[in-house]
Amino acid sequence: MEEGVKEAFCLLLWSANGGRVNQLGKPVFDKSGKVRGSCSTPYDCFGCRLMQQELSRHSPGHAFWACPACISVIVKQAKASGASFNLPGHFTEGQCQYEHCNRPARVEGEEQLPPRFSRFLQLIIFSPP
Repeated sequence: MEEGVKEAFCLLLWSANGGRVNQLGKPVFDKSGKVRGSCSTPYDCFGCRLMQQELSRHSPGHAFWACPACISVIVKQAKASGASFNLPGHFTEGQCQYEHCNRPARVEGEEQLPPRFSRFLQLIIFSPP
């Protein structure tokens, strides 16, 4: 993504800049509006140092990036098994990390994309029981 193309609210950036969150993890906005939470590189979260710090707080296998088709499968499986999960609204592009992903290789424009590659991966985080 190109720097400065769009902006999106980022809870990690909000918290890093002194923003408060409530017990449900939702931002608490004050009237001053001085806390910055708008990211100028949305949909490119994987390379963000704040994201890397956040991911390091989770056990291996509890946080991963999945393509849209796999997210729907993962969510259905998690709900059926009673597992707790969070889709925090962070995105990137790359290889889907879901072990059963069967996204085929494909041509996009003049570019050959490999199997499991998606321009729109979403972060999913599982909470241990």
